[in-house]
Amino acid sequence: MKILVFFSLVFIIGFSCDTSHKDATALCGCYTELHRAIPQKKVELISDSCSKMHIATLNKLKGNEKELKQFEEALYNCR
Repeated sequence: MKILVFFSLVFIIGFSCDTSHKDATALCGCYTELHRAIPQKKVELISDSCSKMHIATLNKLKGNEKELKQFEEALYNCR
């Protein structure tokens, strides 16, 4: 039973991140790492990295509305 639950979870996680935008996929991976982190210091470090990555991506896509929308949709599907 545990194996079935594990594979179901892996399947859902594997298909939850939309691969239509590489930056969203990278940020999704960062958030996944954040949720797996246990020591508080590691959580803070990964959280800072994810935040910086998100801000950098938003700044990079600021002038391109189509790609920004694609990024936001892909990121929303990931969460």
